[in-house]
Amino acid sequence: MPEGKGPHPLGGDSGGWCYVKEIVMPTYAEQFAAVGCATLRFDYRFLARATRAASAPGPLGQIEDYQQLPELRCRIA
Repeated sequence: MPEGKGPHPLGGDSGGWCYVKEIVMPTYAEQFAAVGCATLRFDYRFLARATRAASAPGPLGQIEDYQQLPELRCRIA
């Protein structure tokens, strides 16, 4: 999270085709926070830690996962 009183702009961020949020997303989040933006890092469905061995959702599934971000943001705000 960025420093200072919010609200802060919020962006969604996930990995490429099939890697999980712990690999590179923390570095991106630090860079966004440095300019005052919060990030919601997420794994695509079926790629969370408990199910890492499962297959990736494919491009259409990834698009659907990004489309769920506004609803999720409302739940955590």
